[in-house]
Amino acid sequence: MAFCANCGNKVGENDKFCAACGTTRVPGAPTAQPAPPPPPPAYQAAPVQPQAPPPPAYNAPPGGYQQYAPPPATVPGTSGDSSTGLKANVAALIAYFGWWVTGIIFLVLEKKSQFVRFHAAQSIVVFGAVSILNFILNIAFRRFWIIGGLLSAVIWIAGLALWVFLMYKAYQGENYKLPIAGDIASSIAGKV
Repeated sequence: MAFCANCGNKVGENDKFCAACGTTRVPGAPTAQPAPPPPPPAYQAAPVQPQAPPPPAYNAPPGGYQQYAPPPATVPGTSGDSSTGLKANVAALIAYFGWWVTGIIFLVLEKKSQFVRFHAAQSIVVFGAVSILNFILNIAFRRFWIIGGLLSAVIWIAGLALWVFLMYKAYQGENYKLPIAGDIASSIAGKV
């Protein structure tokens, strides 16, 4: 059996033309063998796509557009100096440092910052009350010194914790008001 050299279809031995593709065939010429089937496709990795370079960073030209940055947040009354020459938050912290004694000093000296005056007045009210309460307990429980000593120790520990807390709040610039003492301190700071 003969095959067409052009398309590989069967061709009769005496045919001069291929019936499928029309190629001229010379009878008696050697015939082509059918093409072997193509090999199975080998695994090929997907072609690697080149990555685009990252966009260049934008550098504003001198005098050009600059991004707006808001000013740092400040608590009213804590920025700037007090009339003592200290920052207002530092002066408010020191007003608590010596309990009611430094409270009196800063209430008298401070003329400019209402923030410092409030914390000085609150120091006087809170720690003056703690000192007075402790004094009364010592007199009232003189005969029962164990009970008076325990109550006095509890009041001093609570006063110490409150002292540290109020100094921290003053340094952070917060106008922190204690429930009753804060209202009394506000009225004292406004009058003096």
